[in-house]
Amino acid sequence: MRARSIALLVAAGLLPLALRPPVNPNLYNGLVWRNIGPFRGGRVSAVTGVIGQPGMFYIGLPLGGVWKTTGAGTTWYPIFDDVKEASSVGSIQVAPSDPNIIYVGMGDLITGGGINEGNGVYKSTDAGNTWKHLGLDDTKQIPSILVDPKDPNLVLLAAQGNVHTFTHMRGVYRSTDGGQNWTFVDSTGKDQTELKKVIPGFDKLKLPPEKEPVKVTN
Repeated sequence: MRARSIALLVAAGLLPLALRPPVNPNLYNGLVWRNIGPFRGGRVSAVTGVIGQPGMFYIGLPLGGVWKTTGAGTTWYPIFDDVKEASSVGSIQVAPSDPNIIYVGMGDLITGGGINEGNGVYKSTDAGNTWKHLGLDDTKQIPSILVDPKDPNLVLLAAQGNVHTFTHMRGVYRSTDGGQNWTFVDSTGKDQTELKKVIPGFDKLKLPPEKEPVKVTN
């Protein structure tokens, strides 16, 4: 799972194969951290911003759904209360090319001894006012989601599956139609064509062998 997460970060350009030069400390020495809430027990398991809207952020909580701020953290309000089937959020991502489209992966992977399972993926097309379930219920925990910078319908996600046993739901999934259909991307088997398309330098990554690709249709 760690190798797949690294692969997803490489695909997003968040973990380049060549290290970038360090940032000059003088650029941030005057910054001071402060707590901007929401003031509740627990922690934040996922966070995403919105390109072009510097005051808007979304956070996912291990057992508290999704919250939103439009004032750079001055006020937070819950926007996931209509979803009753699960409340644990593992990942969240706003489409870079469309600020109204949000993908949420359910199930917090790192819980300090507890296991908070989710029920797949949710999507909003109206900036969090309403949500649609996109399947992948048995993935249990989804710690990472990436959306293509130019195409809001092209999505990659990493899924843990059942933490207690081997499961065919564990791995990387890809959708090209906004989550209506998901294809398991064979990251380690005989056919690595799909990952080579989306991950620069994939041939340099060393991943353990696994299973044949499967397709999941909602």
